[in-house]
Amino acid sequence: MIRDRVAACHPIMSEDGAIFVSIDKVERGAVQYALDDVFGDDNNIEELIWTQATSNGQLPNYSTNHEYVEVYAKRRDSVEADKAMFREPKPGCSEVLELVAKLNLNFPSVDEIERELKSLYSNHRADYKRSVEERGMPWDAEAQRQDSWKGIYPYNNAEYRDAGGRLVSEQDARAKDAKIWVWQEIPTGAPASKQSPSTKDSADPNYRYYRPTHPVTGKECPCPQTGWKFPFKDIPDKPDRRSFCSLDAEDKIAWGKDETKVPRTKGFLHEVETNISTSFFMSTIMVRLS
Repeated sequence: MIRDRVAACHPIMSEDGAIFVSIDKVERGAVQYALDDVFGDDNNIEELIWTQATSNGQLPNYSTNHEYVEVYAKRRDSVEADKAMFREPKPGCSEVLELVAKLNLNFPSVDEIERELKSLYSNHRADYKRSVEERGMPWDAEAQRQDSWKGIYPYNNAEYRDAGGRLVSEQDARAKDAKIWVWQEIPTGAPASKQSPSTKDSADPNYRYYRPTHPVTGKECPCPQTGWKFPFKDIPDKPDRRSFCSLDAEDKIAWGKDETKVPRTKGFLHEVETNISTSFFMSTIMVRLS
């Protein structure tokens, strides 16, 4: 029965369509077999696991409180060509990018851009607070945590970069047809977990407790308590690994005003603007099997 219904979906899907099949552990294996048979295992995009709000604490072994969503494409290459297929913008991102596009027409100063960002965020907070209070809900810490834009607010810095991603001064922005990039500071500390011994060996290229020199004061900056996420210089046999120096050469290090601040990296909104999503689009079919 499951295979018949999956097979009936296949011919009516567009070539860049995908199917999301939600199932519990009882029929999970049968669904995977049917989907592999109809779509082919090469078109298996992912298995998503979602947690239910309840669990059964009375079970003698483990309490299973999750189910599965099997994601298959009709044609994997067509689906993966659409970068937005499995992603949706963070709330507030579209509004910020729309503002940036409007401002970019006149190449305003960076200070003006940042004031406009602050105003946009302030207006949203006011609108959100009003909507909360109109529903008769208290404007408390919990309500503020529910603000869908809270992940966007830290993006309050701006700069100009050219088509190649190189930093451009605001004075040269118009001449070089530069674009506004909005960014936030990202912590540079390594995860608080067990690290390779090489990270504490100052003679090793992978050393992570170096102290970079501040570009203005010429004094050493502190390093994160857990060490840096990346080595100081590029490691020749690991060309894909970023280093502090390579990031700084691209002006992607956010230095403090002086050496007292631990430098951070710049996280650009347009590069991290999307979240993984199981929202389906016009070319996507959602099927629930139970």
